[in-house]
Amino acid sequence: MSENYPITPDLVEAYGLCKRKAFLLLRSDSGDALHEYLRILDAQAASALGAFVGSLQATGLTLERHPHPELVGKADVLAQALLKTDHMEAVADVLVRLDSRTSKARHYEPHLVVGTHTITTDQKRKLAFIGYLLAETHSYRPPTGVIVNAIGRLQRIQLPKLMANL
Repeated sequence: MSENYPITPDLVEAYGLCKRKAFLLLRSDSGDALHEYLRILDAQAASALGAFVGSLQATGLTLERHPHPELVGKADVLAQALLKTDHMEAVADVLVRLDSRTSKARHYEPHLVVGTHTITTDQKRKLAFIGYLLAETHSYRPPTGVIVNAIGRLQRIQLPKLMANL
């Protein structure tokens, strides 16, 4: 009996660290509860996400919480956008619409909000997976993505090289 589990950013990150860890995640082994450090990082990421979304709204951008896989609507910012194909899925923390004045097409740049102060290779890989999934689902390959750290600093990442390594 074979079950199909979607490939997620957490699975891609785990595979980059340890193939066995990815295998166990794919098997859905519950394992132990999250370590306190990981819970703290998750809480910092949630706080940073709230602050980042608030700052985007303060600049006058329209925001829409978007749990559906279709990127429809007229919002400049989509928060918690679900990107999904048959075998892959991810929730993009924030998708920011690229300059809407120059193009009528809806092209978005993925943003990943993390709970750490430094950006790791695993976080870049996670962002690349979200960018790849955005390209697969909406026929637009974003050239860059942004990682927002715990204190709100933004680091723009070139995605094509990272996507090639997925």
